[in-house]
Amino acid sequence: MPQFMSAKNEKDTIVSLSSGLEKSAIALVRLSGKDCFSIGTTFLAPPEKLNSMEAGKIVRLSAVNTDGSLLDKVLCVAYFAPKSYTGENMLEIFCHGSNYIIRNIISLCIKAGARQAKAGEFTLRAYLNGKMDLLEAEAINDLINSETSAQHMAAISQLKGDLKDKIYSIKKGIISLLSEIEVRIDDSYEEIPDLDKKSFFKRLLDVKNEISEMATSFEKGKFIRYGINVVICGLPNCGKSSFLNAIAGYDRAIVSPTAGTTRDTLEESLEIGGFRFIFTDTAGLNTNSSDPLEIEGIKRTQKAISKANLILFLKDSSTEEIQEEKEAFLKVKENKNQNAIILTLLSKSDLKQKRKPNKGEIKFSAFTKEGIDDIKKSLESFCLSMPSSSSAIITSIRHFNCLSMAENSLAETMKIVETEGWKYEILAETLREALKSLEYIAGETNPEEILDEIFSNFCVGK
Repeated sequence: MPQFMSAKNEKDTIVSLSSGLEKSAIALVRLSGKDCFSIGTTFLAPPEKLNSMEAGKIVRLSAVNTDGSLLDKVLCVAYFAPKSYTGENMLEIFCHGSNYIIRNIISLCIKAGARQAKAGEFTLRAYLNGKMDLLEAEAINDLINSETSAQHMAAISQLKGDLKDKIYSIKKGIISLLSEIEVRIDDSYEEIPDLDKKSFFKRLLDVKNEISEMATSFEKGKFIRYGINVVICGLPNCGKSSFLNAIAGYDRAIVSPTAGTTRDTLEESLEIGGFRFIFTDTAGLNTNSSDPLEIEGIKRTQKAISKANLILFLKDSSTEEIQEEKEAFLKVKENKNQNAIILTLLSKSDLKQKRKPNKGEIKFSAFTKEGIDDIKKSLESFCLSMPSSSSAIITSIRHFNCLSMAENSLAETMKIVETEGWKYEILAETLREALKSLEYIAGETNPEEILDEIFSNFCVGK
């Protein structure tokens, strides 16, 4: 039978709640480290039953207070190094989800020599002990934090190794190029044939383009991770707040027939087509206003427009087009970022119509809900160009930065060839820099401060 005390790891034994903080039927308290079982015997009875546990088997024990009184009836599971999540000895305690019970079990562990785990420390230990690479660790965190089907699919894709396989394939290509250069640097007797420079340069370009394509996917991948910012704007009383309520399915915003009711921005997050859309209702773009409060509201509208990915410009179809509406639309075009898309919607289609929709415009009624499904389909089409779940899509700014550095190093390699010729020593150095940037992604080489930053974003207990 495996010994409880493992000499493999001399780190502190850590403890934390690994289930949710809300009151629940069952909670999970996790201990990891070389002393986890001896710590458990100080408050789990009978201790001899704990000492005879087999790996992965569930055992019923009693958690007792320091005065010997019963705290809870619990279930425990033991894992022995290296066959555990962290690669260390681990003890998982399943207790009832009372905050009082949880606090006391953790307190008993700490009194017996454990310490409170830091954010992401269990997974950090799994990474440091070779149980997973950094991409898998980050995928686990993304999976825990996923709120939409697109986020879930991206996390599962990375967890399955789609991104890792792609990175390793690119690394293999760079290593092949680097080896051809290095072998010729060491060829002092000129025994190796001349480099096929045309073929080499083409392969170099192919690898650079492959990295560039992956980096470009971040433009779509960030929508998966952070959501799509949608701003609802238009003239006062054109139906913006009513539209927000209609698409949200409940009365999120105050609606009034009086123009200028909305003075500040108001947000609502919805999942449409598997993606998270963050809608922002804004103050009406009354370019002729002299009201200080309304002017401030318009400034906030313009600021929201500048940050939007998608802008819904509403026109009241029960009124004739007026000059103020044209000026407001021009203001939107001036304030939007260059990559943002404007979609024009004609509101109040249930009233007597004074205008017909132009090409690409969608009519809707917040009252009858006519056209709301068409708008949702149009929003979904905004995401249709995103890669499928099987693609190695980049959703992390860290991965994007590493890929960009690798691409820049390969671009520098090509520039050296084109401007200075085939200086093998210099070319080898830039290829090594590209390789190092890719190694950062999987965590093969990473400064300690980078690891601290990554795992600090994990929840405590994972």
